[in-house]
Amino acid sequence: MAITCDFYGPLREAVGRKTITHDVSTDATVGDVLESIAVDHPELGELLFSDGDLRETMNVSVNSRHVRLQDGLETPVEDGDTVRAYPPAEGGST
Repeated sequence: MAITCDFYGPLREAVGRKTITHDVSTDATVGDVLESIAVDHPELGELLFSDGDLRETMNVSVNSRHVRLQDGLETPVEDGDTVRAYPPAEGGST
């Protein structure tokens, strides 16, 4: 199955581009997808994971729904899903 992955900020820099289409098995989870990509991009893994879990400072969503509101890294993915990984938003003006 094909999963589209979008990366923002330093995660994009670690991967070298904004979007990757990644093939995974039919029973894959968000964690499987991101860990598989991190094999080729170790800096991505360092930014996203700490002690085998998603860093509290990173956000990941599947089809615009945050995985922390689902099953975390164990959230299943389906063919055609979009996974987005991004740091917290910063900046702005008052």
